[in-house]
Amino acid sequence: MTDAMTAHPPATTKDLRSFGFTFGAVALVFALFLLWRGRPSAPWFLGASLLFFAVGGIAPGLLRPAFGPWMKFAEVLGYVNTRILLGLFFLVGITPTGLLMRGAGKDPMSRTFKRKGDSSYWTKPTPHADGTRHFDRQF
Repeated sequence: MTDAMTAHPPATTKDLRSFGFTFGAVALVFALFLLWRGRPSAPWFLGASLLFFAVGGIAPGLLRPAFGPWMKFAEVLGYVNTRILLGLFFLVGITPTGLLMRGAGKDPMSRTFKRKGDSSYWTKPTPHADGTRHFDRQF
């Protein structure tokens, strides 16, 4: 997709163990929900949960074939979701704010063309109340 999506270093045992425990926890949540709803597929999810917990705890290396494709899927999903979320934020937050400010005649950046007598676009900043002392503690 982009140059930012590059090959990652091989998964460590800690990564694989975390992957197994995470999938085990998710499968357990599904199993409990299905048990609560009285669905017949609940034991399958419970078995998958126990399997992921056991393999993640005892032999996490067995999860390596599933880890790579899952991380690739997560990377693609993150790429798509980022664009969707940022697009929605821009359309729902930034655009209406800009339209309201433009309608009200507000221009916080003072974007106007240079008048005939002005030599530059420079505007003198307003002096700070503390003078230059406000530079002492910036953070």
